[in-house]
Amino acid sequence: MSEMSYQQVMSRQKKWMLTYLAILVLAVFFTSYHHFLTGLLLGTAVSLYNLSLLQRKVRNFSFEVHNRPKMHRLGTFSRFATVGLALLIGFELEVYFHMAGIILGLTTMFFVVIIDFALYIKQSDS
Repeated sequence: MSEMSYQQVMSRQKKWMLTYLAILVLAVFFTSYHHFLTGLLLGTAVSLYNLSLLQRKVRNFSFEVHNRPKMHRLGTFSRFATVGLALLIGFELEVYFHMAGIILGLTTMFFVVIIDFALYIKQSDS
């Protein structure tokens, strides 16, 4: 995948995540499911941060592979740490955040990547 197409994929995935976050913010204010939706909002925000972190690490990793023989890490520990922080916030502030919502929100990144890949494959087959 060329650098330009990877940049397009990155920006498209971030736009989808930001759009979903905006919809969640509206849902928190206009529905009566505040407890669950605030947890979903927290999990999705952490998921967006993890997606951005992963995309930046992959871009740097590909640059390092092409230019330097030294292997670098993809930042798995830092992504796990942010997930742990989100869960800790959920445990400490159970009144405001629903744990199932947080966990569901944390998986949002994976759904966005899978759907984006499926649409890319469908578009390239046409």
